[in-house]
Amino acid sequence: MFYKRIFWYYISNKAILESRKMIKIGKNSTIHDYVIIGSVENMVIIWENTGINVFTVINGWSWVIIWNNVLIAPHCMIASWNHDHKQTKIPMTQAKRISKWPIIIEDDVWIGANSTITDGVKIWKGAVIGAWSVVTKNVNAYEIVWWVPAKVIGNRKP
Repeated sequence: MFYKRIFWYYISNKAILESRKMIKIGKNSTIHDYVIIGSVENMVIIWENTGINVFTVINGWSWVIIWNNVLIAPHCMIASWNHDHKQTKIPMTQAKRISKWPIIIEDDVWIGANSTITDGVKIWKGAVIGAWSVVTKNVNAYEIVWWVPAKVIGNRKP
């Protein structure tokens, strides 16, 4: 594994960052092997001390904002848009993209392996997303969620 220090963050030489001018990465953040970050129209912002692990995909059709000290485990998907599936007059491949806008992941969040974060979700500070979860609704501060769709199973605060 080779990590290139670019300014003050680290990006694996095996990571793919599409539309690089639409992606901002903060100090001491690390983008691991085979991560794909793409953006078409809106920014993907990753603040400081954040680690995005192998084979994670961040699709930034709408804004994606990931704050400080976030851990994203391997094989996660952050999908910030949907196809307009309610229309039936044209094939799905030609359906327009729609978004609830944006995905926000606040400070000190841990997203477990193979999880999916869907369009328009906000994950508040200190939350934990259990492995294999599909997050379709906002997650409150310090909640622990898990399942498909994700349900609250605990809280990090006593």
